[in-house]
Amino acid sequence: NITGSYDWDMNAKYLYLDGDLTTNGTGTTSYDASNGKFYSTGTGVIYMNGTANQDIGSFNSTGVNLYIDKTSGTVSANGYIYCNYINLGLNTSSTQTGKFLINNETVKTRYNMNLYSGTMQVTGGLLHMSNNSSSGVIIYDPCTLDVDGGEVRVGDANQDYYADIVMSGGVIDISGGTVNICDELDVSSTSSNTITISGGTLNIGSYTGTSNGSSAHRFDMDAGTLNLTGGTINIKGQRSSSSYDALQLASGVNVNATTNNTINIMNGAGTSNENMYLLINANELGNLTISNTGYTVYAEDPIDLKGDLTITSGTFNNTNQSITLEGSYINNGGTFTSTGGNLTFDGAGDVTCDALSNSATSLYISKTSGGSVTTTDDSDFNFIYINSGSYIIDGETIT
Repeated sequence: NITGSYDWDMNAKYLYLDGDLTTNGTGTTSYDASNGKFYSTGTGVIYMNGTANQDIGSFNSTGVNLYIDKTSGTVSANGYIYCNYINLGLNTSSTQTGKFLINNETVKTRYNMNLYSGTMQVTGGLLHMSNNSSSGVIIYDPCTLDVDGGEVRVGDANQDYYADIVMSGGVIDISGGTVNICDELDVSSTSSNTITISGGTLNIGSYTGTSNGSSAHRFDMDAGTLNLTGGTINIKGQRSSSSYDALQLASGVNVNATTNNTINIMNGAGTSNENMYLLINANELGNLTISNTGYTVYAEDPIDLKGDLTITSGTFNNTNQSITLEGSYINNGGTFTSTGGNLTFDGAGDVTCDALSNSATSLYISKTSGGSVTTTDDSDFNFIYINSGSYIIDGETIT
């Protein structure tokens, strides 16, 4: 163990630790070095390994790189840490299973985080990558980013319009807290990619400035498994071009969704508001909400939902594609428009249908187990087919 109450300059050297690093720097959200500081003139490396649990104390030095490469055990942050970059595992060949735990502290990097192996767990506080980089956080197989509380922040919202998370076979598991990605979540064609959202909030596109982000899809998943059993995904704006999508899920992605998850397609967090595009490739989602005020969200292929379709603002255009719902159609102030296609209610249970005003849309009722669709407002559409279940007109005018 190393303990100090004085200034210590690593001077661009390696420090190998099986035990703790205890410093007199204080603070969990900011740094106080009045009792001595730990730093490096030039680029030094703190290398934490071994099998025991370890603590790492507070320091503020962009000359220090932090490597955590443990076969077992946990390294726990014990105060505010600001360093150059973090490697969890040494490289893409790493198979270590150790953990870096952040609980109510701030851990911040000037440059990137490379998550090669083991687990990066956030239960409270803040994990912050502050570089404007399209590879700001890279998650490799077999590494897991486990967010149970607190915040993971990728980029600074006021300036880092390229800051991304890139997945190359790893795992993101969000059960609580908030993950804010300034630009893109880019999931590669590696089949071991797994994203599980059972709670918390994932914000993709949290940049608040005026610049365009990457020339890429905002949430792009080419392969792997997407488990959507709870929580919320907010996709905020996209690259201003119909050549890119706000959400693109490849046909080979395995999606497991429930009605406890909601994907919200919404205005950009900054001034780059635009039309947005969805390409789902026959994957079934939970709930889908459209809140792209002043702009249109276009479906580029059929949409299939286990839950509700809700339009709170803006326009949803199904562009002659079929929309299938097990839940309700809810319109809280937006517009549903179509050049054709069908709106189908299927699945069991009783649901509702708000106002539809589009002569190009055909309505299909295919409810099972005696389920029903009840109108809540006047509607007009092309025609209606009742294949199974009930369509209940509850005092409204239907034409």
